[in-house]
Amino acid sequence: YFVVEPKLPLRQLSEGYGFEYFQADDEASLSAVLDDFLSPMQRPAILAIHTPPVESAEILKGYFNRDKQQPI
Repeated sequence: YFVVEPKLPLRQLSEGYGFEYFQADDEASLSAVLDDFLSPMQRPAILAIHTPPVESAEILKGYFNRDKQQPI
């Protein structure tokens, strides 16, 4: 998992380095590409999931804080 600025030409970089490239912008497009992304292939693959930056940051923060929220 990593975050990049929208200006990064990820598709072109992927193709330039010989990677498979998959992209999702919503739940429907993720469902459409996920099986192909997870299937065995001959070269590395990148799955770019475009999400709203503020909402993504909050979700990621919650993910990393999940162990702190569990009762002892």
